[in-house]
Amino acid sequence: MSNTTTTILVIISAAVVFLYTLPYFSDVQDVAERKERIQSVLENIDELEGLITDKREEYQEFSDQFSILKRAIPAERNDPLSLMTLNRIAEENNIEIDSGINITEGSERESAGRAAYHSKNIGIRFLASYDEFIGFLEDIERSVKIFDVVGIDFSRGDVGGEYEFSVELRTYWLDQ
Repeated sequence: MSNTTTTILVIISAAVVFLYTLPYFSDVQDVAERKERIQSVLENIDELEGLITDKREEYQEFSDQFSILKRAIPAERNDPLSLMTLNRIAEENNIEIDSGINITEGSERESAGRAAYHSKNIGIRFLASYDEFIGFLEDIERSVKIFDVVGIDFSRGDVGGEYEFSVELRTYWLDQ
């Protein structure tokens, strides 16, 4: 009887331990599955952070290029800025624009039924040597602001070695 009782008590103890620990064991399995899901989410977060960093760098590069584009073709008409740019370029080439400035309206370019951009013509007159004039044109070409040379006229000036230049430039701005 003692073997039978011992066996029964061992079986009952094993059953009690098994039945008592079974819910905890399933909780441990749930925690392990949750840990795997959290680990997967953390890996996805790391991947997304890398993508966000890449996109921020691309945005910054695009933003830098866009700011240059905004200077090249501004969103509004700004005659003083255009004249200041031309004056700065002229001064860098030892040219004084004092013989006259004439601003005339250009044209509109339509896109999808509305004006996409506007233009204006700026006529300037000045005295300069040929080399100064070529330097002036080269600097206009390298300028961030877009200027198209639409006309050049020149004649011999009164001062030796200088010519009287008349230059007509076209500049643009966007329609907002």
